[in-house]
Amino acid sequence: MSAYGKSMCWEEALQLLSASDAPNVISYSSALTACERSAGWQQALALLSDTRDRDTIVYSAAISACEKADQWQSALRLLFELEKSGKKSDLIAYSAAISACEKGRQWRQALQLFRQLRSKGWRVDLITYHAVLSACENAGKWQEALDLLRAANHELQISTMTYNVAISACEKACQWHVALALFADLSRTPLLAPDEFTFSALLMACAAVGKARLALALVAELCDRSDAVTYEASLRVAAHHDPHQAVALLAKLKADFVRRTFGKP
Repeated sequence: MSAYGKSMCWEEALQLLSASDAPNVISYSSALTACERSAGWQQALALLSDTRDRDTIVYSAAISACEKADQWQSALRLLFELEKSGKKSDLIAYSAAISACEKGRQWRQALQLFRQLRSKGWRVDLITYHAVLSACENAGKWQEALDLLRAANHELQISTMTYNVAISACEKACQWHVALALFADLSRTPLLAPDEFTFSALLMACAAVGKARLALALVAELCDRSDAVTYEASLRVAAHHDPHQAVALLAKLKADFVRRTFGKP
């Protein structure tokens, strides 16, 4: 069943489980993991209801299955059931539930779970931070995103992606000046540097509030960059404020593609 799970063959794993004479918690955990990796959340819930000895590993696998299938309500229900059962929850279960809320655009629930997790005194990893940050970013909750960024910076070695999510939250909330401040802070941080996603979010933040001159200055700075994400954001801004510059950017993008593909100048 474990081998089938790694191969994402959950149906074969369930067949083995049904053929077992005396399935135990290990058997059910293996089958649940197979369903989890294949996003088979309904099968995972059915298996969980059949399991008599439900430990934390079994619950975590079922919650992860719900997370992968974007079933945030079921994930929360299982986490609540795990807490109510008296069994000790773990970081995996909470992180999966937070990720499920992030995918379901439920930022309040994600933030509440994160705070519950912190209240237990557990050390939160960067993956969990990014999940709750993304939940706030999707909702444009830039102040909450900034608080999470500061907390992560005190506890962990954060990455450029951590800054990018916070900058994107500012972009969605039209907080261009805060986005610029974060960009400056990122530029001064040792071992980190802005990337194409940083510039893309910053471009859109400036353009969204009519800071055309500032946005176009950034576009000019990006002319030497050949990343597709950066070009897409640059073209959006340029096309809205300066069609001639948009045409020039398209010509450069074509030239860069030819150079990378065929090695020609």
